[in-house]
This record gives sequence, structure tokens and C-alpha cells, in this order.
Amino acid sequence: MSSTSKTDKPPVKTGKTVRTVWFDCSFGVSGDMCLGALVDAGAPFKPIKELPKALGLKGVLISKRNVKRAGLRACKVSVKVDHRAHGARRLKDVERIIKRASIPSGVKGKSINVFRRIFEAEARVHGGSPGEVHLHEIGAADTLVDIVGTVFCLEMLGVDRVFSSQVGVGSGTVKCTHGELPVPAPATAELLKGVPVCSGAQGVELATPTGAAIITELAEGFGPIPDMVVSAVGSGAGATEIEARPNALRVFLGESVQVPSGTRGERVMVIEANIDDMTPEALAYAAETILEAGALDVFITPVVMKKGRPGHLLTVLSERNALDDLCRKTLTETTSIGVRVHESARSVLARKIRKVRTKFGAIRVKDVFLDGKLLRSAPEYADCKKAAKKSGKPITVVMQEVEKAALRSQ
Repeated sequence: MSSTSKTDKPPVKTGKTVRTVWFDCSFGVSGDMCLGALVDAGAPFKPIKELPKALGLKGVLISKRNVKRAGLRACKVSVKVDHRAHGARRLKDVERIIKRASIPSGVKGKSINVFRRIFEAEARVHGGSPGEVHLHEIGAADTLVDIVGTVFCLEMLGVDRVFSSQVGVGSGTVKCTHGELPVPAPATAELLKGVPVCSGAQGVELATPTGAAIITELAEGFGPIPDMVVSAVGSGAGATEIEARPNALRVFLGESVQVPSGTRGERVMVIEANIDDMTPEALAYAAETILEAGALDVFITPVVMKKGRPGHLLTVLSERNALDDLCRKTLTETTSIGVRVHESARSVLARKIRKVRTKFGAIRVKDVFLDGKLLRSAPEYADCKKAAKKSGKPITVVMQEVEKAALRSQ
């Protein structure tokens, strides 16, 4: 996944609702299930059928049909491969195939990111570097079609945002090139770190490495279906029939609540703790420490707790990949014996940090934009504090000078 900070991402397109897809992975996820569900939800099948030609893959045929899974209809997209024409591949081989393909550039980039996740997970499981790993099942032509086809379907459906439920992984063992392995397979388990999972079924593999890589790369949040007006529901069949439960993945396609014009919508994790036995100094230090540990924001709200005792509500905003570390930091830096965690939507303005020259030296300012136009500039407090101490001037004087310099340099 890209290391670009979320604050550097462009705002969601204005003047339209946001096209959203939610993957219901409670009964598993695999590449063919994702592809079948999106085709069933309305993605054109003809470009998918022609995908082998676009990828330069010979001896590959794609078909679709309706099947029953636990009595329910689902779309099964099948990829028939002449395996004599395809062998094991390394990451560079996969990247070369995708980069040369006659498909949209956005589809190429996201598809390569999915494959990189798989190769990195396999390298951690088996040792070595991602570039050295040979993948057999994952490097096969059918998996290329599953991954690139899924990303291509999302592009054709005009999807802006992707979310997922918790992931059903199954249990038991599965046979593969390396022998018999426990479920979830080691690479699948590696890929699903930090993602909510459940068993979903006994004695069968529900989540494959391909499915896990697709969903963890593309989804920006995991949990209940987000608020949206549903326009289509698709069901993609898995390869096996499971007694009493459908081996199928559903996708819900719709329009989510529109974020304010000119802002960017995103999901954040909220950590909360009620505290009534810390001194103000200790609580302030804890909040500062948690913020330094990577929190998006930390704030303290006075509350009245049980038995009329005054206390404080500590609230921490976190990105999902930092949730575990920040929960631990909150529990170790405060006297709280438990925290509450939930996901929340937020709308934020685009912003950019720049430096301005002043008589106190170079000081950073934060420019905030609405609809692509500069809305305001705010001096960075830490820089102003440092300059005030060094110069002996009041911080208000320093901040006024920075604001003037910011206006002059616009």
C-alpha cells in the first residue's frame, strides 16, 4: 500500500455522491468470488472475457454461469488455463505482464499493488525477499485474471470507495504446492494481520491468499455495511459447496452519503477511555505521548461519571494500521483498564505544509484548501514556540509575523 500520507490525497470529487462498494466476506473471499460478485452486480463481462488477450496470456478462456450455493443463486466466473503454457512466476514477471497490458493505467497500478502484497507475505512466511519468491498457484494465469479483473470491474463500475465486512477464514487444512497447511494458510494469515476475522465454517478454507490480498489492498475499512443507498447486489460463487451455508461472496454497490463539497471523506478509528484517577498533569502528559506515538488527534473532555464523580473522557483518533499500537499506548500511559473502539466517518479539507521566511527564521505554516482554492493559512505552533523562546519575544508576536509572511508569499 502506498506510503503517501492521507493528508496528501486529493479531495473526493465534488458535485456528486460517492460510488461505494461493500464486500460481504463473512463466508469467505477469493479472487474468483470477487470477480464473479462484481460481474453479477453489473460490471460488463465482455472486457473481462477479453482480458487474457489484453494481458498477453495464451491458452486462457473465461466463462460465466449461474450456480447454486446452499440453495442461493450466485455467479461463477471460471478461468480455464492450459497450464502447459504457464509456469511459476516471480514478482518482476507479473509486473511485466501487467505493465504491458492494454488496460487502464489505474487498473495496472492497483493490480500490481495487490500482487506485491502477496509476494511480500509469501517472503515473510517462507523467508527471502519478495523478488526471490517463486509463486506457483498465485503466479498462475487464472490468478492474474482474478486480480486484474476485479480491479478492472471496480474501475468500470465507477467505484470511488471500497469497504469490507470481517473476513471468514474457515478452519482445518488445505493442500497446496508446499504440502498440507493449516487454515488459514500462512500467507493468508500474514495478509489478514490487523483485519477482523471469524471462522465462518468448519473444516474448509474460506479465505485464499488472493482474496485476502485483494480485500486488504483495496478496502479502506472493515466492519458493518456503511451508510449508502444500494443500487445493486452481486453474488460471486466459490469453488466448493458447503453444507448449510453458501460458499459465496456478496457485494453491495451504491451511493454513500455525500461529503461536503470540496472536502475529502475518510474513515478513522476512535479510541475512548473514561478516566477519574489521574492528575491533570499526568493526563496531559499521556495525551501528548499518545499524539507523539502517531495519533491523528487526541483530546480530553470533562465528564461526570458514576456516583457523580468528575472525570475526563480521553478520545484518540487513529488510522486503522496504527490502532493496536495506540490502544496499547493508551492503556500503558493512562490508568484506564479498558478502552472502547469504533469506526467513524469524517470529512477533512485538503492541506499542505510549507515554510515561510520571517525575521525569526524559516517557520512552517499549514495551508488549507476548499474546492482547490486556498482558504486560510495557520502557523505551526511548535515552530512558533521554538522561535519565541529563542528570540525572547511573545509567541503572539511571532505568530502575527508568520501570518503576515504567509500572506506575502501566497
